[in-house]
Amino acid sequence: MPKIYNYLTKNYLTTNALLSQAGRGLWLLLLVLLSAPAARATHIVGGEMDLQYVSGNTYQLTLNLYFDAVNGQPGALDADLTAGIFDKATNRPMATVRLPLLNNTFVSYTNPACTVGSLSTKALVYRSTVDLPPGTYNAPQGYYVAVERCCRNNAISNIIAPGNAAQTFYLEFPAVLRRGQPFRDSTPRVFPPLADYACLGETFTYDFAGQDPDGDSLVYDMVTPLNGHSTPVEP
Repeated sequence: MPKIYNYLTKNYLTTNALLSQAGRGLWLLLLVLLSAPAARATHIVGGEMDLQYVSGNTYQLTLNLYFDAVNGQPGALDADLTAGIFDKATNRPMATVRLPLLNNTFVSYTNPACTVGSLSTKALVYRSTVDLPPGTYNAPQGYYVAVERCCRNNAISNIIAPGNAAQTFYLEFPAVLRRGQPFRDSTPRVFPPLADYACLGETFTYDFAGQDPDGDSLVYDMVTPLNGHSTPVEP
């Protein structure tokens, strides 16, 4: 059986980690693609998306967004976001999914003493169910989910003009019908929010281990984060 890869990018302040899955099913390339109110704001620390099989044709789509509660503009916290589903081969729109904000909590940092200025990050959870019927989602090349939002928080020092850089989440999944039979798989559940702050000049370690409900192997790599689709310059 050919390998299927899942990719997951997660960016926390100056940390960017790519998670790729080699396994049976779902491709996941998580870059941050957040949907699009017209307002610009400098609040995005990072995040990730995942897609979990529930039952029948129903999946659960979740977007975890990490929000700079110090530098972010008050109006930038969205009550909901919209994800688009597209045919990977043709970019044809298949559906839109409204993701309401279901949880809003603060990340508890254990080592904030060496931060420059104040440090306060919110973990925002946007989630909804999505119906993926085999009669519709059977294209051999698969599909992708996309959400985009601007902008990154100004406190990031290793991204050029972070206040003008968008964050793009992008998730791929295969056809849910294979050889005439339903094909069901879930993306990895990633590590919890980083609760330790990396201090300059000090050794820093963190366990990035994720969990895959299907038992697929996970492979990690470092990548350059992608900007918004309307800005071709790498951040």
